[in-house]
Amino acid sequence: MPKYKYFSKSDFEESDIIRVPCSINDIRPSTLQRFDQAREYAGFPFVVTCGARTLEHEKSRNRNGFTSHLVDDERGIKCKALDLRITQPRKRFIATRALMRAGFTRIGIYPWGLHVDDDEKKPQNVIWHGTH
Repeated sequence: MPKYKYFSKSDFEESDIIRVPCSINDIRPSTLQRFDQAREYAGFPFVVTCGARTLEHEKSRNRNGFTSHLVDDERGIKCKALDLRITQPRKRFIATRALMRAGFTRIGIYPWGLHVDDDEKKPQNVIWHGTH
């Protein structure tokens, strides 16, 4: 596993912040490298609230499993998405700019923070606003 400058495996494991605990090994290394670079550009810590999710988790929430958060070891699928808790407007702006500078081309803006992914199978160069 590559070593990252701004986070470690404990940032993705069960805590009072992580909604869906996962292993850092479930996330695509190129996504993590891009995320680490974005953190440097932003100049403040990112709080991850969700990383990888299994198909079983998605189905338990009545979702179709078509998510960039999906991890499936049997099919060799790694997570390509992270959710970040950022509620302050100025920090959200700085983080969005840093994530784009690091190469993320898909960003969702929500009341709780940001969804970011680099899933090349989905539409690129998009920012959307969600409600939940």
